[in-house]
Amino acid sequence: MTAPTHLLLDVYGKCPTLDRLVEKILTDELSFALLRKMARPKLKLRGDNAQQLTGFLGEAPKAGSAPNPHEWHRDSPGEVCISIFLTGFDGPNMEATSLVLGGHWHPYCPRWNCLLGPSHRIKKRNVTLGYLFFKKFSRIIGKFIINIAAWAYVHRGDFYIFINDTWHGRESATNGLPGIKFMVGFYPTGMPFPDIATSPPEHALERLPPKLRMAASQQEPMASIEDTIIKRTLDKQKERQKFIFRLAQIEKQIADWLTKRNSIYGK
Repeated sequence: MTAPTHLLLDVYGKCPTLDRLVEKILTDELSFALLRKMARPKLKLRGDNAQQLTGFLGEAPKAGSAPNPHEWHRDSPGEVCISIFLTGFDGPNMEATSLVLGGHWHPYCPRWNCLLGPSHRIKKRNVTLGYLFFKKFSRIIGKFIINIAAWAYVHRGDFYIFINDTWHGRESATNGLPGIKFMVGFYPTGMPFPDIATSPPEHALERLPPKLRMAASQQEPMASIEDTIIKRTLDKQKERQKFIFRLAQIEKQIADWLTKRNSIYGK
């Protein structure tokens, strides 16, 4: 729990209505066709979480290129997320998801591989020196991003299917209204998890609808990811690991090294 966000992890089998909503998305002809294009019909579930955004009045950061309080970032590569919105995020400044159009093609994560966040600083002899690394290439990327940022405004009961490789963040909250969404993360069976992901206990699996149960059990047979959107996304990222993105990554590595060497990271 933090001031702006409360997160409940692994809500398998705790709400039959919610489980049926996920099952409907996994079996509906249209949404299943999209999932099939993205990741093949065989999926394994990494986790399902409920998130409440409290309406805490977040402010845009005073440093960096992100126009939203939750800095631009990328979640686990290759993962597909289904989000179901239990309240509406249907207008500006209601903590809706913000995203960079085409961000899934970019080779690196904006949080860990670029200098798009708060400035690095070093402290020496009790004098804090604003170490503003020149950030030339990261600034170029940042200006490009702001011009193509978009927002996923949704009504209560809507859902979206999202590629977690997309650069995304979250808008500010200025109206003080809380919002709740439910997120389910899937991987194609032909891709390894990036970390250890355990399946739910047997008593929780028994309460799940058939399609969701198979995905959550992680027992679906492996299927090739060739000719899927996920595979094309990851291939395109490898093609772009040069030029300005690579130079921005080097800037970040130098700034991290200097910061670590001087033993402080400040705002």
